[in-house]
Amino acid sequence: MAAAKPIPDYSRLSRADEALILKLAHDGRQQTDIAQLVGCSQGTVSNVLTAFTDTRPLARLTLNSNAQRLAKRVIEKANVEESLEVLERIEVLPPKQESGHNNLAMQVIVNMPGQTRSEPPVLDLSPVPRNELTDKSTG
Repeated sequence: MAAAKPIPDYSRLSRADEALILKLAHDGRQQTDIAQLVGCSQGTVSNVLTAFTDTRPLARLTLNSNAQRLAKRVIEKANVEESLEVLERIEVLPPKQESGHNNLAMQVIVNMPGQTRSEPPVLDLSPVPRNELTDKSTG
């Protein structure tokens, strides 16, 4: 005679049971195997796995697909500062640069008549904040 299947216990799972279900699923075990090991139904295993599924990728897709609608609503309803912050957070606007610092730079290539162009002298110039200029000149 074949051994009778144990009757699943349909009482509420403990946190330890839920953790075991998540670990076994992460290890690649099938839901039916997990259900037998834990003593619950396959449907309960499925419900636990669904409850602990990371939905952030889906939320990002939803946000991205509705970004234009959100941007319009923000522009219509929020003040300027709030609008700029939200639009930056949803990556419609580039990140705000720190005040007093910018990423501007200039390259000057100096070439004399008759000089070859293989290795011209290059001067890299970048702006220095005013307070740094005054600090150095007073010291």
